Amino acid sequence: MTAFATEHDFAQSEYSEDDDGDTITVTEKTLARASREVDDMLLTATFDVDPQTQLPSEPRVLQAVIAATCAQAAWFVATGDISGAGSARGSISLGPLSIGGKATTGAGTADSRRSPEALSILRAAGLIPGEPGHG
Repeated sequence: MTAFATEHDFAQSEYSEDDDGDTITVTEKTLARASREVDDMLLTATFDVDPQTQLPSEPRVLQAVIAATCAQAAWFVATGDISGAGSARGSISLGPLSIGGKATTGAGTADSRRSPEALSILRAAGLIPGEPGHG
Protein backbone atom coordinates (compact mmCIF):
# COMPACT_ATOMS: atom_id res chain seq x y z
CA MET A 1 0.00 0.00 0.00
CA THR A 2 1.18 3.52 -0.81
CA ALA A 3 1.47 5.86 2.17
CA PHE A 4 -0.96 8.75 1.81
CA ALA A 5 1.39 11.32 3.36
CA THR A 6 5.13 11.89 3.55
CA GLU A 7 7.31 13.17 6.36
CA HIS A 8 7.42 16.47 4.44
CA ASP A 9 3.59 16.58 4.32
CA PHE A 10 3.50 16.06 8.08
CA ALA A 11 6.16 18.72 8.72
CA GLN A 12 4.08 21.21 6.69
CA SER A 13 0.81 20.29 8.43
CA GLU A 14 -0.87 21.90 11.40
CA TYR A 15 -0.06 18.74 13.38
CA SER A 16 3.72 19.24 13.32
CA GLU A 17 3.68 21.20 16.60
CA ASP A 18 2.19 20.31 19.96
CA ASP A 19 0.21 22.74 22.11
CA ASP A 20 3.46 24.10 23.59
CA GLY A 21 4.90 24.87 20.16
CA ASP A 22 7.37 21.98 20.28
CA THR A 23 8.01 20.23 16.98
CA ILE A 24 6.53 16.77 16.52
CA THR A 25 8.23 14.47 14.06
CA VAL A 26 6.97 11.19 12.72
CA THR A 27 8.68 8.37 10.88
CA GLU A 28 7.74 6.80 7.58
CA LYS A 29 6.64 3.76 9.58
CA THR A 30 4.19 5.85 11.62
CA LEU A 31 2.84 7.45 8.45
CA ALA A 32 2.46 4.02 6.85
CA ARG A 33 0.43 2.82 9.85
CA ALA A 34 -1.61 6.02 9.82
CA SER A 35 -2.23 5.51 6.09
CA ARG A 36 -3.49 1.97 6.72
CA GLU A 37 -5.86 3.30 9.39
CA VAL A 38 -7.15 6.03 7.04
CA ASP A 39 -7.47 3.46 4.24
CA ASP A 40 -9.63 1.38 6.59
CA MET A 41 -11.78 4.44 7.36
CA LEU A 42 -12.26 4.87 3.60
CA LEU A 43 -13.28 1.24 3.08
CA THR A 44 -16.58 2.08 1.37
CA ALA A 45 -15.63 5.46 -0.11
CA THR A 46 -15.48 5.86 -3.86
CA PHE A 47 -13.04 8.18 -5.62
CA ASP A 48 -10.74 8.07 -8.62
CA VAL A 49 -7.17 6.94 -8.09
CA ASP A 50 -4.12 7.84 -10.19
CA PRO A 51 -2.88 4.53 -11.66
CA GLN A 52 0.78 5.49 -11.22
CA THR A 53 0.80 6.95 -7.71
CA GLN A 54 -2.16 4.96 -6.34
CA LEU A 55 -3.26 8.20 -4.63
CA PRO A 56 -6.58 10.01 -5.11
CA SER A 57 -6.52 11.87 -8.41
CA GLU A 58 -8.89 14.69 -7.44
CA PRO A 59 -6.94 17.43 -5.59
CA ARG A 60 -9.72 18.03 -3.03
CA VAL A 61 -9.83 14.34 -2.11
CA LEU A 62 -6.04 14.03 -2.07
CA GLN A 63 -5.69 16.99 0.30
CA ALA A 64 -8.33 15.54 2.64
CA VAL A 65 -6.63 12.13 2.69
CA ILE A 66 -3.20 13.71 3.34
CA ALA A 67 -4.63 15.86 6.15
CA ALA A 68 -6.45 12.89 7.70
CA THR A 69 -3.26 10.81 7.55
CA CYS A 70 -1.28 13.57 9.27
CA ALA A 71 -3.99 13.88 11.93
CA GLN A 72 -3.95 10.10 12.43
CA ALA A 73 -0.14 10.05 12.75
CA ALA A 74 -0.30 12.87 15.32
CA TRP A 75 -2.98 10.89 17.21
CA PHE A 76 -0.68 7.87 17.34
CA VAL A 77 2.12 10.03 18.74
CA ALA A 78 -0.17 11.81 21.23
CA THR A 79 -1.67 8.58 22.55
CA GLY A 80 1.66 6.78 22.52
CA ASP A 81 -0.07 3.79 20.94
CA ILE A 82 1.30 3.46 17.43
CA SER A 83 1.01 -0.33 17.37
CA GLY A 84 -2.54 -0.53 18.72
CA ALA A 85 -1.54 -2.75 21.61
CA GLY A 86 -2.69 -0.19 24.17
CA SER A 87 -6.19 -0.01 22.76
CA ALA A 88 -6.57 -3.78 23.22
CA ARG A 89 -5.96 -3.71 26.96
CA GLY A 90 -8.74 -4.81 29.22
CA SER A 91 -9.13 -5.33 32.92
CA ILE A 92 -7.57 -8.29 34.67
CA SER A 93 -8.27 -9.67 38.11
CA LEU A 94 -6.38 -12.04 40.34
CA GLY A 95 -8.22 -12.73 43.56
CA PRO A 96 -8.93 -9.40 45.30
CA LEU A 97 -6.47 -7.56 43.02
CA SER A 98 -7.92 -5.90 39.96
CA ILE A 99 -6.00 -3.89 37.38
CA GLY A 100 -8.14 -1.86 35.04
CA GLY A 101 -7.45 -1.30 31.38
CA LYS A 102 -8.86 1.38 29.18
CA ALA A 103 -12.52 2.05 29.77
CA THR A 104 -14.74 1.65 26.77
CA THR A 105 -18.23 2.91 26.14
CA GLY A 106 -19.25 0.36 23.57
CA ALA A 107 -16.74 1.54 20.97
CA GLY A 108 -14.55 -1.18 19.54
CA THR A 109 -10.79 -1.36 19.59
CA ALA A 110 -10.56 0.01 16.04
CA ASP A 111 -12.56 3.10 17.02
CA SER A 112 -10.24 3.88 19.92
CA ARG A 113 -7.28 3.85 17.52
CA ARG A 114 -8.91 6.35 15.17
CA SER A 115 -8.21 10.02 15.40
CA PRO A 116 -11.46 11.96 15.88
CA GLU A 117 -9.89 14.76 13.82
CA ALA A 118 -9.04 12.40 10.95
CA LEU A 119 -12.63 11.15 10.91
CA SER A 120 -13.89 14.75 10.95
CA ILE A 121 -11.67 15.66 7.98
CA LEU A 122 -12.90 12.68 5.97
CA ARG A 123 -16.55 13.35 6.87
CA ALA A 124 -16.26 17.01 5.87
CA ALA A 125 -14.81 15.96 2.52
CA GLY A 126 -17.76 13.60 1.97
CA LEU A 127 -15.52 10.54 1.92
CA ILE A 128 -17.34 8.50 4.54
CA PRO A 129 -20.61 7.27 2.98
CA GLY A 130 -23.68 7.61 5.11
CA GLU A 131 -22.10 10.41 7.13
CA PRO A 132 -23.08 14.10 7.06
CA GLY A 133 -21.35 15.89 4.22
CA HIS A 134 -21.34 12.87 1.91
CA GLY A 135 -22.50 13.86 -1.51
